[in-house]
Amino acid sequence: MTRFVLRYLPLALILLPGLLAGCPEEAITGSGNPKPAVSASSNPNIVGGVSTSSDGAPAVRMVNLTPTGATLNAPAIDGTEPAGLASSRSFEVQVLLSDGSTDSRGVSWSVSDASRLSVEAGEVRVKPGTPAGSYAVTATSIGEPATPQTAIIQVTTDGLLHLEVSPAPDPEARLSVNVVRNGQFVRNQPIEPVSNIRLPAGSGYVAQVQQSGNGGDKLSPLLNFVITPNGVATASVSLQ
Repeated sequence: MTRFVLRYLPLALILLPGLLAGCPEEAITGSGNPKPAVSASSNPNIVGGVSTSSDGAPAVRMVNLTPTGATLNAPAIDGTEPAGLASSRSFEVQVLLSDGSTDSRGVSWSVSDASRLSVEAGEVRVKPGTPAGSYAVTATSIGEPATPQTAIIQVTTDGLLHLEVSPAPDPEARLSVNVVRNGQFVRNQPIEPVSNIRLPAGSGYVAQVQQSGNGGDKLSPLLNFVITPNGVATASVSLQ
């Protein structure tokens, strides 16, 4: 027996590597769980490094709404509004995709209070008689409703002070007006000989017009005027 084993041992050593190479790995290791195959596939929602939606198209990255806010004036109940007090404004929007392109599906528009504001194709309009306050307009991506973008609309009920200064000042002179309401400073601003000054509606206003130049300063007070919502208060001052 010993002589038989010794005689055929070299032949077994020659054949053993070939037999092992043809066996499955689990048969060699004795494990019943084969190792998983290595795959070159990646996240199914990533194609060439670009995020995609479930149908393979580029995903919505962001909604870009401009401007981010605006101040509008509510028209009077009868719908009148003086020139210089805008009650509407257009907003622009882009829906950007993960590959840098623009989503042609666009957005849907909405406002926070449809009884006070309307919006169509990005144009926001304040309805007559709307109270002053903060409102909002929102653009929502049609392709991805989870990415809305909102802009704040400040609605005022302002009016205008139409101010005329006479005589015509020297071209080198500088005109300005100081406005106070009920003892509280409102504003100081440069003006032209004929100016429209936007002010919150109300009473208790006084103002002082100042001319500064080579001929020295000249002052003229303007007392007790009232600003009505969407109204125009007319006043004239003389700087002698």
